Amino acid sequence: TNWTNGTGTSFTLAEGTYAINAIQVGQIDVSGNISSVVKNAGTIVVDTSNPSFTSATNVNFEINAAITTTVYDAQASNLNGGNADDGITYSIKNASTS
Repeated sequence: TNWTNGTGTSFTLAEGTYAINAIQVGQIDVSGNISSVVKNAGTIVVDTSNPSFTSATNVNFEINAAITTTVYDAQASNLNGGNADDGITYSIKNASTS
């Protein structure tokens, strides 16, 4: 087993897929006592690649026509706080709200 030191109460995993029981976590106190080791109960995927949406897509419809469309929104978690959807804009131009 290769152990990697964490910082405080956390550690960082490298990008990749980790099978069940592949990650083991334990703590050693200042006296050298080792805690019980716990393992991941499910698969963990660390993906640091950018989203696959490379450019904005404009969709044009007839004014006041009945429309149905699907809007795709890449969801992400912002571990540094803030809104993960910052920078995504939806708009309907010349639409009647009545």
